[in-house]
Amino acid sequence: MHVDGGGDLSANAGSGETSLDVEQSGGLAPQAKIIVYDAPNTDPGFIDLFYKAASDNLVDSLSVSWGQAEVLYFEAVIGADHTGQLLAFHQAFLELAAQGISAFAASGDNGAYEIYDSNVAFENPYSNALTVDSPGDDPAITAAGGTTTPVVLTLTGPPPNTPPLVVPTEQVWGWDYLQNYLVEFLGNQYQNALFPVGGGGGVSVFWPVPAYQRHTPGIRRSEAGQSVIFNGQELLDLRAHFAGRNLPDVSLNADPETGYLLLSTEDGGLLAGFGGTSFVAPQLNGISALISQAIGGGRLGLWNSMLYRFKQVYGYGNASPFVDITAGNNWFYQGIPGYEPGAGLGVLDVAKLAAAVAHDGRESLDPSP
Repeated sequence: MHVDGGGDLSANAGSGETSLDVEQSGGLAPQAKIIVYDAPNTDPGFIDLFYKAASDNLVDSLSVSWGQAEVLYFEAVIGADHTGQLLAFHQAFLELAAQGISAFAASGDNGAYEIYDSNVAFENPYSNALTVDSPGDDPAITAAGGTTTPVVLTLTGPPPNTPPLVVPTEQVWGWDYLQNYLVEFLGNQYQNALFPVGGGGGVSVFWPVPAYQRHTPGIRRSEAGQSVIFNGQELLDLRAHFAGRNLPDVSLNADPETGYLLLSTEDGGLLAGFGGTSFVAPQLNGISALISQAIGGGRLGLWNSMLYRFKQVYGYGNASPFVDITAGNNWFYQGIPGYEPGAGLGVLDVAKLAAAVAHDGRESLDPSP
């Protein structure tokens, strides 16, 4: 579906992102009907795309892998107040939720410092303030986080007899584990070379904590002492101790070191070693279709209230839909028992999630007191 004339088809325009979205969601739900919405890479195009999808009301779930740092909508940072766009996104997501459409967004690939994504174009980058990604920050969308699955990595070059890097258990995705290994065995030239690659997560300083997160242990407030500084000039002191929306909500494997193949004609064909939370959002999209099928059809709606309710009911016991992630970090938030803004509630056990959804549906239809 072309919105506002549609987007360009090229590697520079990000066609690979579209390819991976289709491949990941369709790969998990191979018989699902897929509708692709594309729009120009502009602010109006991005917003119009969601309103078009909501207005059409054709899909049961959707995902998006695009985004940018939340603070890049703030007037003090960019010179004009674009927070109205955040409100516009929210209205579209509320309409999707009201129609029972599940929506998923990537939480970003710059760990707890999403504004770092904007550094590439500047010789004097923004300071590394703790920041989250939008639209994953929106309370009416499910934010997809990232982990690293167990892996053994071996250097192919010098020095000889270097021991392999072993990740023994699934952990929050942050490439500090890889950077530390490179520094130890290849030298200090790798210090800070990989910062802050990892799964996005943290606390919104725009959206207040939603009701579904209020009673979840581990939900954090924004940190003190965070300022957006550019070219030596302090642009904005971020709100300290703000009770904001925490993200991500749930996670799946996103580390390129334990990642995926991608087939993208515009990017040269079959590519290996890809990752990012851009892969997780469409995977959740496909999972949503599988769960709908498993329970006999029907839309699941916004996942978030359901997910946090399941955390209260099941915890991390044998029937839990969540695998607790208690190792690793995204350069700030550590993997600890329970919720944390690294892997969120944890990694999904999809079969148990489907069982919980089915049971939840039966409970809601039970007329007994």
